[in-house]
Amino acid sequence: MRPIRLRVGLSDGTVTEVVTDKLTESNEVVIASARIERAGGGGAGGAPVGVESPFAPKLPFRPK
Repeated sequence: MRPIRLRVGLSDGTVTEVVTDKLTESNEVVIASARIERAGGGGAGGAPVGVESPFAPKLPFRPK
C-alpha cells in the first residue's frame, strides 16, 4: 500500500470518481485506516481505541 496523488471527481454521495493515471479500474483504493489498540495495555481485554479517517480534520488534543 502506498499513497498516490489523485483528483476527486463526480460523486453521488455513495460512489465517487477518482481521477489519476496511476490507477486502473481493477485497483483497490483504501479510503480509511484503523489502528486498534486495547485500553489498559496489549492483551485481549479492553475497548478498542484509535480509529481514524484520512479525510477527517485533525483536531487539537483537549484533555478531559
